Amino acid sequence: MSVKLKYQSGSPVIASLYAYAAIDKDELVMVDTTNNGIIPATASTTSLNVIGVAQEAITATERGRVILLEPGQIWEIATDIATLAGHECIHHVLANSTSVTLTGTDDTSTAGIAMMLRRVGATGDKLAEFQIIKSANVTA
Repeated sequence: MSVKLKYQSGSPVIASLYAYAAIDKDELVMVDTTNNGIIPATASTTSLNVIGVAQEAITATERGRVILLEPGQIWEIATDIATLAGHECIHHVLANSTSVTLTGTDDTSTAGIAMMLRRVGATGDKLAEFQIIKSANVTA
């Protein structure tokens, strides 16, 4: 499975980031502020620490190219179950760095980072287009 950029207005922004753990090409990555690097995204990834998608395999303790998440991007991502119309236009949590956990309930927590836009192919293909929600760590 992989995470693929399907649409973006203009060219994607690529950054060279330090990896604290090994990362595969086309994995969603998050910032690990404890270890000052990026790691593969998990089910605990939030809109505050998700940062992008690895453009290449990255060895732990090395730098690698990452496509930074930006508003308006559409990503094709695998899902854990068959996609249904009831999954569209609601927020979902990641299952891991390459797939999304679908439910019929809108997850409005900071973990609900994947907004399903539409399914790709047949319902059983377990593939959909998503917008990944990235937010700033803002306090009042």
